Amino acid sequence: MSPERVPDTPMNRAVMQYRLLDVAKVSAPVFVHNGKWWVRCSAQVWNDMKDFEYLGKVLSETCKEVEEENAQAANVMVKAKL
Repeated sequence: MSPERVPDTPMNRAVMQYRLLDVAKVSAPVFVHNGKWWVRCSAQVWNDMKDFEYLGKVLSETCKEVEEENAQAANVMVKAKL
């Protein structure tokens, strides 16, 4: 899994943000700048390293899921053209 393999599309942006905020209950805006995905991590007094480790885990899992969903959608489109 690699963020570089998650294309910048409106759907992928929405899915990434939805899964972070609504599924994982993590507030960290994701955006693309110069063709690369970025996440804004803000620290508050009550945060500790476990919070950032959790964010990293969630981001990694989310990128993998979105990458797999994009691959499945591409396979469906290829089969539809056959």
